[in-house]
Amino acid sequence: MDDWQPIEIAPKDESQILCFGSIAAGGRTHSYIAICHYEHGASTFVVSHDFEYWESVGYTPTHWMPLPEAPKVAK
Repeated sequence: MDDWQPIEIAPKDESQILCFGSIAAGGRTHSYIAICHYEHGASTFVVSHDFEYWESVGYTPTHWMPLPEAPKVAK
């Protein structure tokens, strides 16, 4: 799967995924992409790097896709 999928079918097993969303502010629409995971206690997706709830700042992801594989590291 290489295409964005609706957030409603995203995995809810706490695995990290890539999330996309947008928000209207200041007369413009701002898009964002972040690594997130589903938080069962909050019943929502949270940004994985700092655990800030997207809802608390008005962001709600609308689409998702799996994270790509990490690059191969030369030894």
